[in-house]
Amino acid sequence: ADSYSLPECENNKEYIKYIKDYDKVIIALDRDATTKSFEIVSRLRFNGVDTKVLILENDLKYLSEEEIVHKIYGK
Repeated sequence: ADSYSLPECENNKEYIKYIKDYDKVIIALDRDATTKSFEIVSRLRFNGVDTKVLILENDLKYLSEEEIVHKIYGK
């Protein structure tokens, strides 16, 4: 699994070329970015990427690796 920091600029779709070759992508942003999450998912699905959204209570940067694995995989 890889992680990729999405650009802050809403209109920057440059990230699509880096993400579109993955088999499955999880967009995991905190709750205040819910709308942005679904916009990103929509763009990626339009480009043929199997994508899902994971809405977080806290930003991933505040979680340990173990907590991140639990959030994403439920382990």
